[in-house]
Amino acid sequence: MSLRRSSDMVTRPGVLRLIALLAALLLAACVTRPPRQTETYYFDCDVPEGRFAEWNRTVKGSEVHVSGTIELIEPRRDPTWRPVANVFVTGKDPSFYAGLRLTVDWDSPDSVHVSLIGSTGAVGGDALISLPWRGETIPFSLVLTHSGDLTVRAGDGSRAVHVSPFEPQNVRLSCSTGQFKYRDVSVDVSK
Repeated sequence: MSLRRSSDMVTRPGVLRLIALLAALLLAACVTRPPRQTETYYFDCDVPEGRFAEWNRTVKGSEVHVSGTIELIEPRRDPTWRPVANVFVTGKDPSFYAGLRLTVDWDSPDSVHVSLIGSTGAVGGDALISLPWRGETIPFSLVLTHSGDLTVRAGDGSRAVHVSPFEPQNVRLSCSTGQFKYRDVSVDVSK
């Protein structure tokens, strides 16, 4: 039996390649990024009659996905303004936008009406869905593609429409004339 020194084994070409490969694998394992965590947001939008408030998040990409829940806590009466909550994706020019709107109509004050809204006003016909609001949270999702396809889900309702395409710049949550709570809002953007 012949004994070899460990330094002789290291100088062999095959062993050097194996050590280099193991080092590269170890290095790659150390620098891989963990899975992306989606941030969630909370916005307590509480404004008096005839006033509004908004929350903005800048986005960069061509397709935007927004989801979460909205709860109407208290609608307020104003002779000019209705209680509304909005979830909009807006362009560089704020006159380009698309999204959803919850509205309280004082003719049926126990329900909220969810509509699709675009730069030209209501799109997709009548309200997507009308729901009782007292003590209820309304789950929603909104997807706007680079080609202008807008898909909105609220409660059990869903509708897809086409709006004029624009480059998304912001996601805006807003409300007027009442208190609305936005919870677990996530914003995902694809390039």
